[in-house]
Amino acid sequence: MNLFTKIVGHEAVMENLTRLLNSPRLPHALLFAGPSGVGKKLAALAVAQGLLCEKTKRPCGQCPSCLRMSRPEQAAQHADLMIAGPQDAPTIKIEQIRDIQNFVSLKSFEGRAKVVIIDEAQALTAQGANALLKTLEEPPENSYFILITSNKSGVMPTIQSRCQKTLFGPLTEKNLKALFPQMEPWIFELAQGRADTAVKFSDEGYKKLRGQALKVLKGLHEARLFEGFSSMEPLLEERDSALFAVQCWAQWLKAASILKLGAKAHVVPDERPVVEELVKTFSAARLLSLAQKILRLEQDIQANI
Repeated sequence: MNLFTKIVGHEAVMENLTRLLNSPRLPHALLFAGPSGVGKKLAALAVAQGLLCEKTKRPCGQCPSCLRMSRPEQAAQHADLMIAGPQDAPTIKIEQIRDIQNFVSLKSFEGRAKVVIIDEAQALTAQGANALLKTLEEPPENSYFILITSNKSGVMPTIQSRCQKTLFGPLTEKNLKALFPQMEPWIFELAQGRADTAVKFSDEGYKKLRGQALKVLKGLHEARLFEGFSSMEPLLEERDSALFAVQCWAQWLKAASILKLGAKAHVVPDERPVVEELVKTFSAARLLSLAQKILRLEQDIQANI
């Protein structure tokens, strides 16, 4: 199977990468940058499949090499592919880069190419980045590097200058629905185009937290906020949980503001009574003020304030 057919979204990016694969000017180093959970690693594996393909038009999806690469979870077993990234530590150490250098210095087992994928490239230590830079400046023949990052600014500028950059944006809600047709609609909006976040929010723990967050808004018009927040305190000790609750409030306040202005807003049936109560209780200006405060709170949590 051609791995490009498994990628959801990014049509223009995939078309460009396929064209690049089959051109005589394929760069030896690529940098895939964009949010996590949008398909960058699968795209890197698809390019690797093409680089290792035995046919002229790549990837064919049929040759022995392509078939070995057709399942992403087994792709790392290909003898001419190496996948590196943070392991037991949050960084990619120089020892891993030395392993990569040794790998690309050896002759290809199948004679086509040697491919290295470095996931979360922003995690490279200064020593590791400098060592990798030397290899990118003078790469062995028929060796290719694909660096993946969710934080482009964290990748050393000199390394970026040695790579051809490909930028990935968030997935659309339509893309997420195609990936997860059974998920509840509210998850797609909160996931902000990231498949990994959608999977995380579908966990029962987050659904429970969403219910608790809804109770706080339910008491908003009755001035029982302290009681509501107190009940949520154990669930807000973790940064991710706190951020999720705030994002839920923002979603409901946005829906209430839209309804207040007479437009249509999608609201989950079980949550609609609370949102409609907000519409009845507060003016459009007050709803906007609350939404702005929630937005500032979200920004503060993201900035670790």
